Amino acid sequence: MREQELTEYVLSRLGKVKGLRILGPMKSSERISVFSFVVENRKPLEIAASLDGAGIAVRAGDLASLPALKRFGVTAAVRASCYLYTSTEDIDRLIAGLQQLGRF
Repeated sequence: MREQELTEYVLSRLGKVKGLRILGPMKSSERISVFSFVVENRKPLEIAASLDGAGIAVRAGDLASLPALKRFGVTAAVRASCYLYTSTEDIDRLIAGLQQLGRF
């Protein structure tokens, strides 16, 4: 139940980041708490480096899933995930870090 709630929270928050496109289903009931996304006019590795500078850990690149990424029309993406210890505050920090990308 907690994972489902976090998934819904992340989807609702990521969906409000300007220029961000979530890859995969938008319904929380159709996915797990792993979120791959791209941001318009930003390279995934650039996003990961920026977030890392703020102490936010994500993965970026082809994510060892190039065939799946190609299905969504990209060759690289950023991936964030939730687990038992993830809080809504952690998610809010991720969103804030992503929103900062549009400010430089």
